[in-house]
Amino acid sequence: MNFNHAALYPLSESQKKIWYAQQLDPSNSFFNIADIIELSSDVHVDFLRQAVGRVLDECDILKARFTSNDDTIFFHIDRQRSGELSIVEFDETLDDASVARFFDSQARIPMDLGSGPLYFFMLAKKKNGRSYFFQKYHHIVADGACFPIITRRLFEIYNCLVDGRQVRENRFGSYLQYIEREAEYQSSKRRETDQSFWSEKVSSNAGDSWSWVADNASGASLSLVSRALSAATRHMLFVAAEKLNSNPSMVFIAAAALFHGRIARTNELNANVIFSGRGAAERDTPGMMSRILPVSVDIYRDSSFAEAIEIFSMDFRASLRHSRYQGIELERALHAGKDFQSSPTINFMTLDYGDAPFVSARCPAVGPIRGFTINVYDRVNLEEMTVEFAADSRFGDQSFLRKLLARFETFLREVLTHPDQAIGSIELLAEDERRQIVEDWNATSHAIPDAVLPELFEAQ
Repeated sequence: MNFNHAALYPLSESQKKIWYAQQLDPSNSFFNIADIIELSSDVHVDFLRQAVGRVLDECDILKARFTSNDDTIFFHIDRQRSGELSIVEFDETLDDASVARFFDSQARIPMDLGSGPLYFFMLAKKKNGRSYFFQKYHHIVADGACFPIITRRLFEIYNCLVDGRQVRENRFGSYLQYIEREAEYQSSKRRETDQSFWSEKVSSNAGDSWSWVADNASGASLSLVSRALSAATRHMLFVAAEKLNSNPSMVFIAAAALFHGRIARTNELNANVIFSGRGAAERDTPGMMSRILPVSVDIYRDSSFAEAIEIFSMDFRASLRHSRYQGIELERALHAGKDFQSSPTINFMTLDYGDAPFVSARCPAVGPIRGFTINVYDRVNLEEMTVEFAADSRFGDQSFLRKLLARFETFLREVLTHPDQAIGSIELLAEDERRQIVEDWNATSHAIPDAVLPELFEAQ
């Protein structure tokens, strides 16, 4: 099946989920994703504008427009660019909190799937020389992996223009070719094999408390806290991954799922793991490809973290081999009748921005979400890792999440330092919390008068 010269293109399975969810409330901004980087040097505005324009020329999927005809959903490519780069001048007295609120409000401005554009680029400058580059996409055309893919190419072009060097040819993969491969997969024997695998897995885990993330748009209000892991903890994660013959993302995801299991008091290690869905052919391809991989294994309290990593990794790898199957029926089976709090959704993002000249970065949350989500942003260039706990209000408020995140970092350091100790023996309470419960609340002794019982009653 060849779509290269067609005017209309079918949606991928991941895009279909977003399309249907967006139709519940077409004016919402739940599926906006955004990224902000503070640049380390002054910016040549004309060169940045040219770089943005060239990225848009090279990246067809960003110019997509979506519509439906009867029961068919499709998109076409609007070759005409619009809204290439907005420029905003900040007053130099504007503090960091006000800057953050400004970008948060920009992230929440809805984008129309039919008329577009489904991207937005902004350069915000302060008179004191600080500059911020803001990019926003609708999730139907981009996932989290697109931030580093697009940013690397954009600043590769920008740096060439600044230095007067020739810009290399387009390095993006084609999303339209990805759509073609996905269409071929839908009628392949491999899809039948993948479907059989998931049907068996769902039925064998029918009693497990799996949840699915497809209901994000119907969640309650968002509670969110984040904190940067210490450099020492991040280093411990990478060292532990090497010792355990794993990788940092797998070690972190397993630790987060174990932590959730401990606080939920269950032996089931359940997690909805978000991964990029990119093979070798799509490594540098912008577009919406991310998928969710449900993992469910039994881990007992006397098991060690090293053993848990091995069991978790085996289940994840087995599921990964069949991860192209993302049928709606699978999602319904996984989600039917399950508690929205039952499984955390874990998204570990490795963000390598290449030669982009920046000193800090963050991804503003739009929300709301359903249940409990853990986002990890590992910014390779800065050697910085930020952990974000997000939940709808039925799971917990910000105060609760803040305490939970502090406990998790303590738990993470413990399993990384002592991977062979029993999971059930790991302390979850922070030192001050344990002291309050064990010592302060039990400090009930007081002086008793030297008198017999009737005299004490009379004294009252």
